[in-house]
Amino acid sequence: MGANEASERAVEASLNWLAAHQHARGYWQPIEATLGREPEKLNFGEGGGGVREQQLERERSGLQSESGLTALAVLAFLGKGYTHEENVFAENVDRALRWLVSQQDAQGFLGGKANRYARMYCHGMATIALGEAYGMTRDRS
Repeated sequence: MGANEASERAVEASLNWLAAHQHARGYWQPIEATLGREPEKLNFGEGGGGVREQQLERERSGLQSESGLTALAVLAFLGKGYTHEENVFAENVDRALRWLVSQQDAQGFLGGKANRYARMYCHGMATIALGEAYGMTRDRS
């Protein structure tokens, strides 16, 4: 619906970029981690939990959101029809899906180490990506 040769080339270029920037273990890191920028260490003294501390935590909620980012990348590949089966990106998608599954804890949570502002988003996106992959392939492995 409106796609053309140029937009399809842009999609393929974007997927190539994602494939090139995937961690060897299968996930994608937040750009801050990729670029080597870590948030400064904050000292709020005893008590903590103040409004400023909460604001800073919210601003940095993407820093440990690997499961959410990985899910979004998987959805980009799946959206173009690239699953973990027989295609140029199959290995990338397979590693990402296996990594997402490995993040699941005993209660089924898929949000990884995300902070309280990103936990449910990461869990939800990972659930959607795994569900979409299953729906496209019916592969239970």
